Amino acid sequence: MLHRHHLPRFSSRLGQFRKRRAGKFSRAPKFAVSDQSNHELNLAEIGGTQKSSDEKWNNAAITYWGITDVVGGKGSQRGYFVNDHGVDSRDWGTFEGKVAANDAEITVEGKYQFTGGSG
Repeated sequence: MLHRHHLPRFSSRLGQFRKRRAGKFSRAPKFAVSDQSNHELNLAEIGGTQKSSDEKWNNAAITYWGITDVVGGKGSQRGYFVNDHGVDSRDWGTFEGKVAANDAEITVEGKYQFTGGSG
């Protein structure tokens, strides 16, 4: 399954995003926190391919690492990402957002910020 991560144009240094979990998990430990019922911490490394109408972003490989803190299906996620545009360039940064989860999917809405890049 591919990760679909829609981003505004690259010229934006700070932006907003909405994503659904659709990438390939390479690591995803989950921890139950015993302070209240249905409290979970998740650590994940997810990779996939961007799908976008913007040629610079379409088919760019993305890997991101995130920590999700959820109570009863709602919470927050923050982490780091790297976009690989092939021989053209790479860029990376941080993200944070609100999480809504159910049995079928996780949706994250929030903001990202580029912190570096090449090309």
